[in-house]
Amino acid sequence: MARTILYDEVLPYNIEMLPGLSSYNYFMWTLDDPIKTTIAEILAECSRFSTEDLFRDLYQHLITIEERMSLGEFYTPPFLARRMIEHVYQLGHVVLDPAYGSGIFLVELMKKILSEKDQNRDRALQQHSLLSIFGLDVNPLAVATSRTNLALMLWHHHHSKLIPKVIEHVQRADFLEENSSLLRSLKGTVDLVIGNPPWLVLNNLSSHHVKAKFKDLARKFHLMPPPHLVSNLELSALFLYR
Repeated sequence: MARTILYDEVLPYNIEMLPGLSSYNYFMWTLDDPIKTTIAEILAECSRFSTEDLFRDLYQHLITIEERMSLGEFYTPPFLARRMIEHVYQLGHVVLDPAYGSGIFLVELMKKILSEKDQNRDRALQQHSLLSIFGLDVNPLAVATSRTNLALMLWHHHHSKLIPKVIEHVQRADFLEENSSLLRSLKGTVDLVIGNPPWLVLNNLSSHHVKAKFKDLARKFHLMPPPHLVSNLELSALFLYR
């Protein structure tokens, strides 16, 4: 059973306590007063958090349904992520979630790895598996919350030395862009791509620049529909092809 921590216990989780997090400045963008106020209000209203759910729940509260839909984000229930992982994942797999959002697949992968109870299992394999989880997302809040959630889990399970490397593997980048250094380093090594890609049609994008970009990608991937159907081009199709 997951350890449950009181709100008063959350406060001592100072960033300095988590090795590898204090050297990063990806929290700095949240220091604007409206965001700080919102986070404080949410934490004040909640009496209990589990170490796995704290920042995922926070993410769900901070990003409105309208904002998530504008990004093509749709919530994946934890039980569904677990079922998918149980069905396909094996220890040692190099895994990529190309649009991790609240980080549910990253968290459930880590929970599975950390829950292994076989005393005969090579501890080196467990550590290798933890260091073989990779994720990309364009949303800076997704980066901050997912990195922190994973760091807290590692710290809670006495793997604090792995925190800097693990959070380095969870980056803010566009999976559809070819200039991602992480993607270049992973080329030809990924065993499993898992997640819930953005579900968004071209017609619902507000930016003409972004629309043009996706049309160019569709042509490059030979996925461009006939002119009368182009407004229904699905962003998820580009993710699946990539």
